[in-house]
Amino acid sequence: MLEPLTAQIPAAMQLRTELESIVRRDLLGPAGGPEEEVDERVVRGRYILGLLAPRGQTILPEDQDDLPAGGADTEQDGRADPAAMQTASMLPSAIGLSFNVDLAADAITLTARWGRYERVLSKTLTDDKGDPRLVWKRRQVEATTSIVLAPGQLGPWYPIPAGLEVYVRGICRRRDTAWSVTMFLVNAQHEPKNLKDEPGCSSLSSS
Repeated sequence: MLEPLTAQIPAAMQLRTELESIVRRDLLGPAGGPEEEVDERVVRGRYILGLLAPRGQTILPEDQDDLPAGGADTEQDGRADPAAMQTASMLPSAIGLSFNVDLAADAITLTARWGRYERVLSKTLTDDKGDPRLVWKRRQVEATTSIVLAPGQLGPWYPIPAGLEVYVRGICRRRDTAWSVTMFLVNAQHEPKNLKDEPGCSSLSSS
């Protein structure tokens, strides 16, 4: 017995949820999961959201796509604009999160998570000769802590105490009806001379 066609069409909410998931994975990542492999020359351009670069890292003109030429002059349109010159730009090394907490609360639970990409030989991809390809491998990092609420500076808190120079710090203000809290995840690592994409990180959440 054939089912009615309408019974096979997903509900609008389901379609919206699936579309949101696809867009989120494509823009913020990781599209291939927490342990994904990225088979691209540089990984810093894979996702346009959530990237925290090492302190002072820049995007150089040669790392960017070429801009289109200005075009040809015509009698109707006049003289064409010259092609725009590309310049180096700074990449963000911190991301912030602001929220309010009920005055009855005396602490918040904070979770910092990010992915660190390392240049390794792939376990699944091979080149034309059958040898493992050199890819960017994502390593998931995650830590949770409790932070006492009090007026003034909060932190810094190091999710990996003996590890990387990545920390969380913020500020807390007491309002009439709530605590006003702003927290930052900061990537204070220094950019290495080689494999400049490795010290990147992203993401911060609280509850």
